[in-house]
Amino acid sequence: MTPRFITDRKGSTTVEFAFVAPLLVLIFIGFVLLLYAIWIWNALGQVATETARCVAVGSGACTKPASGCASQDAAICFLLTLAAQRGMTGLRPDLVTIDTQSVRGGRSFTSVLVTYPFPVLRQTVTIKASGDFPNLR
Repeated sequence: MTPRFITDRKGSTTVEFAFVAPLLVLIFIGFVLLLYAIWIWNALGQVATETARCVAVGSGACTKPASGCASQDAAICFLLTLAAQRGMTGLRPDLVTIDTQSVRGGRSFTSVLVTYPFPVLRQTVTIKASGDFPNLR
């Protein structure tokens, strides 16, 4: 005669769930991190485009250096301020490149490239975004 607990199926669903739950939690966390990285990439692209536009039209907001900024370049200060307002901390001036004489199709553009260090599980993933705007001056 076999013991009853060997043939009894009560609680088997709980045991199976206990095996699968950690995998489901990891998949969920990975999905949330992926969505957050996509949001950061999109926001960086918007910040880069706004900065490129500001520089291309010669707006006073990005031509006058801001006090207390980590960079001497007013356009980079403008970008860093926009990024900080949108929740992207940790962005440094050396991670921003602004080219005011980029040429495409015979037309002059201002191009902004931003590299953002995105921390994921003790690793750093680099997110790059760019923005362009035709020079008007």
